[in-house]
Amino acid sequence: PERVKPKCEHYYKCGGCQLQHAIYNLQLELKAMIVKDAMIRLGGFDADLFKDLKCIASPNSWGYRNKAAFPVQAVQAANNKQAKQKFITGFYRAGTHRIEPIKNCPVNAEALNKIYESILKGLNDLALDGYNEADNTGKLRHIIMRTGINTGQNLLSF
Repeated sequence: PERVKPKCEHYYKCGGCQLQHAIYNLQLELKAMIVKDAMIRLGGFDADLFKDLKCIASPNSWGYRNKAAFPVQAVQAANNKQAKQKFITGFYRAGTHRIEPIKNCPVNAEALNKIYESILKGLNDLALDGYNEADNTGKLRHIIMRTGINTGQNLLSF
């Protein structure tokens, strides 16, 4: 009964987030459980320290993520080695290094989605070699963005 239809069309393929299938209050409970487990099991802390641990709800249940890192891979036409390479970018599919191409992400802050949309328009015109995981070559491996939700400042890194 606490399941909902994920807002993102890529949710079941993309590994960018894992809890969109749950109502927001359950997401908060699950996140608290994940932190508690890590602190006790991995950190070695006493369980009593976390018995009342709760996540504080964000005023925004969507568009709250202020950092995104999109892997980039080069794609060459199979039958034409002379053709200009193209890039694919998105998020890795869960448990893989296969990219699920996306155009925007509903958990990313609006500023990140706008920057990402602009990048996608010009990505294939960049004078960089895209990363090739098979032979560990190429310069462009990730697009990393941050936004200061309260300051309006943005950071873009290739």
